Amino acid sequence: MFRFKVAALAVAASTGFALPAQATLIGDVVNAQWSFDSSPSAVEYFDTAIVGSGVEFISNVPSGGGFFDEADFTDSSVTLIYRSANPDDTGFGGKIWTFSELDWVGDPSIIVNVVADPNNPTGASIGAIGPDSFQIILPDLQVFPGSPVSWSFDIVTAQLPEPSTIAGFAIGLFGLAVAVRRRRSKTSA
Repeated sequence: MFRFKVAALAVAASTGFALPAQATLIGDVVNAQWSFDSSPSAVEYFDTAIVGSGVEFISNVPSGGGFFDEADFTDSSVTLIYRSANPDDTGFGGKIWTFSELDWVGDPSIIVNVVADPNNPTGASIGAIGPDSFQIILPDLQVFPGSPVSWSFDIVTAQLPEPSTIAGFAIGLFGLAVAVRRRRSKTSA
């Protein structure tokens, strides 16, 4: 009976007491691209940057009258900022930002959700989400010089189990199976 309790405790310990993910994007290399939502296959901007302090991605769209798109990552969030430098042209066509290769420094993690800040301007939505990528779709709106518009999003991750955790779980299950088998063989004898 003692062995059965030890095996059950080992299984419970390996599955129920995992620590939350401590992953961060700081120091990670991230890809960013955007396209207009009217022609999503025509990529207007693509760049790669290392996440650190300051804005990682700045896209200047001179053909649009001096618009600037910015993407600023922190350890687990991204803020998209749109600025206009031209007082005569304040239109902003809807855009699809795609971020990929988010590998997370520290514990291995995958993206499970992207959550918009409730204080964001209306109209932005979350597009496709993958284990290491996500899309944000920004609306068509007007932006005036000196009044940038920004949207913030939290990136929710889940920790991937490490090989040692999986091995501990397997050993616990094996010990549990052996204890059950011994117990059955004693009761049938």
